[in-house]
Amino acid sequence: MFRRVATLIAVASATAASGLAAPDAHADPPDPQFLEMVHNNGIGGDAPTLLEYARQFCANTTGAQLPARPDLYGQGVRPDQFYAIDLAASRVYCPWRLPTPPTK
Repeated sequence: MFRRVATLIAVASATAASGLAAPDAHADPPDPQFLEMVHNNGIGGDAPTLLEYARQFCANTTGAQLPARPDLYGQGVRPDQFYAIDLAASRVYCPWRLPTPPTK
């Protein structure tokens, strides 16, 4: 009886572990998910520049203006839209990095 229970526990543990290691087949890839969040907020900008900005946002530790920001201005992104971009970047790429809400 003990051997049978031990075998069942081992099989259940192996099954659970293999399920944890497998990637979620329904998870959205991060880049399209980020771009969808940004564009659903009515924010323009081309995909490569937005993605570069998101990477810079996540890597920034100084609070300095990010290099891709002027490029996004040139693509019609308004200053008041950067919080939504930062929020999308935070949610998709770097949840430990919280964007600073705009002040009025």
